[in-house]
Amino acid sequence: ISALLAAAILVAYRAWQEETAWQHRLADPAQRAAETRRLGEVGFKPALPLIKPHLSDADPAVRSATLWAIGQLGGPIDVDAVIPLSQDVDPSVRREAAGSLGKIYAPSARDALRLLLADKDESVRLAAVEALGVADDPGVTQLLLPAVSDAAPAVRLAAMQNLAAQPGPATITAMHRLLASPQADPALREIAQRLADQPTDALRAAAREAIVVGESLDTRLAGATFVGRWRDASAVAAMIQLLDLVVAGKSRLRPNDVRIDPRFRTAMIDALAAIGAPAFDELRKLAI
Repeated sequence: ISALLAAAILVAYRAWQEETAWQHRLADPAQRAAETRRLGEVGFKPALPLIKPHLSDADPAVRSATLWAIGQLGGPIDVDAVIPLSQDVDPSVRREAAGSLGKIYAPSARDALRLLLADKDESVRLAAVEALGVADDPGVTQLLLPAVSDAAPAVRLAAMQNLAAQPGPATITAMHRLLASPQADPALREIAQRLADQPTDALRAAAREAIVVGESLDTRLAGATFVGRWRDASAVAAMIQLLDLVVAGKSRLRPNDVRIDPRFRTAMIDALAAIGAPAFDELRKLAI
């Protein structure tokens, strides 16, 4: 679409606003929605201030079209205008809000997307999972972990695919849970098995990260399990340091710190033993 056509559409749009309110000029909601979507398709960013007011349109189709257009034209600065629509009464609007938040992501969108993952409508939950998959923030992958257990197969699959594409501690945790449960979704277990059999450098790094900064015992145990499975010698130093903290300096740990849990200690020792020679000399020095 040429810049000339985009400019012509914008001029016409402004003329409509000057003559009368948008709703009065385009009485048909379907036409209002189509025109709003058209401006998003054109990709002419100066149109954004003209369409944002229609987030409060009485018709859900117009609100949805406006959210879609903002996803095409907007940026992080527009997130706060979109967030209220994530709790709209209409599921189609909530679905478009999720998509828009993913495209124009800012950290302030994280809580809204987390709530959308628990939406009663399956299509909204799926849209939230997909939004987190494109959000420009590796930290949001942790939000995907509960979605791997969603009641809807499509949501579960999308969540696991996104975790596989963006390896992090949440990926390691999901893999560990799936491979430990024979009753888990076969499609998800297949993904987990493939990842476990063919670990990438990013996945190995995620396992090491899970050991050191995992937010739960489950995550740290998963990290230790895969480090041992993959015989990742680059994780030896971190595990030795954690074991040394436990043995020689408990006072430096909080009483409820998962690093002093005996199951985690055992998992790290098993991992070091599996790694073998690179870890053996250091392991013998620990009086455990």
